[in-house]
Amino acid sequence: MVVQIIVFLISLIPCVFYYYFLKRLKGDNAEYKKDCRKTLVKGLGSAVPVFLLDLVINILLGLIGISDTASPVVNTLIRCFVVNAFVEELVKVWIGKKTIKKNHDTVSWLDMIAFIAISSIGFEITESIVYVLSSSPGQLLVRGLSIMHLSFGLIEGWYNGKYASTGQKIYSVLSLAVSMLILGVLSLIFAAASLVYWIYMIFWIRKRKDDPVYSSPIYGEAPSEEPAAAEE
Repeated sequence: MVVQIIVFLISLIPCVFYYYFLKRLKGDNAEYKKDCRKTLVKGLGSAVPVFLLDLVINILLGLIGISDTASPVVNTLIRCFVVNAFVEELVKVWIGKKTIKKNHDTVSWLDMIAFIAISSIGFEITESIVYVLSSSPGQLLVRGLSIMHLSFGLIEGWYNGKYASTGQKIYSVLSLAVSMLILGVLSLIFAAASLVYWIYMIFWIRKRKDDPVYSSPIYGEAPSEEPAAAEE
């Protein structure tokens, strides 16, 4: 656990760095910095209702007989694309847009990107705390370095800025749709890669089943195939 906590703290470095980078976009503007801090705090808390919703969905799926063991595909689709993909992104964008609405007359396109991204950073940090209890140090480090929530937040902030600049509602829709599409495509890529790999391994194993390098015992010797001597 000590190792995981240390790795967790290291994994937060990219989030902290990006937060201060965004916070200093307007130099010494005290009001902007204050809004950044408030957005970060709200982002930290935004993960809690998502966790509760995930818990409720998990309980309901169990009550109606759709559990991880009964129907893993349905369960995964509901939890990944209803809770993780849609609700998480919706909550992060909503938190950022509250700050944008408050500063409606002075907020810029870059501000929109910054506030939604900072909301995403807060969500990322809270979610990472939960993963300390269920992930390996390596997984924590990968999550920390990749900061996928931040990446989605930057995309959503850009599209919301485009929507505010042009008034075209399609960009508001794309702010969530693109993030969900990327998540879906990545999931499909990983699933397809896994499918190709295990099929490939069938042929690889079949080809080498009679190869002594792979079929001979590594420790000791192979048992003799000669029939045992008949008893007198």
